[in-house]
Amino acid sequence: AVATAVTYTSQKYVDELKKSGQFTKENQREALGLAVAQAKNLLTAEATAFLESAYGDLTEYLQSRIEAEVRNQKIGMATLTLSA
Repeated sequence: AVATAVTYTSQKYVDELKKSGQFTKENQREALGLAVAQAKNLLTAEATAFLESAYGDLTEYLQSRIEAEVRNQKIGMATLTLSA
């Protein structure tokens, strides 16, 4: 969910702002919020419950994972994804 959310946010929001030179700190915070929301939408209720019981605050957990994923994607590190 995190890798998908980061890719989605980059394609739908970040890339255009970067092209126009308008990717500000405020836009970065907004992009993080969009990615967190997208990741939450992709998680099942069971996954959400598990993550909250294992890590506490879901938003905080997702923000840290998203930041790590953004870095991984920037340096071209492949992310393990599972498909159904």
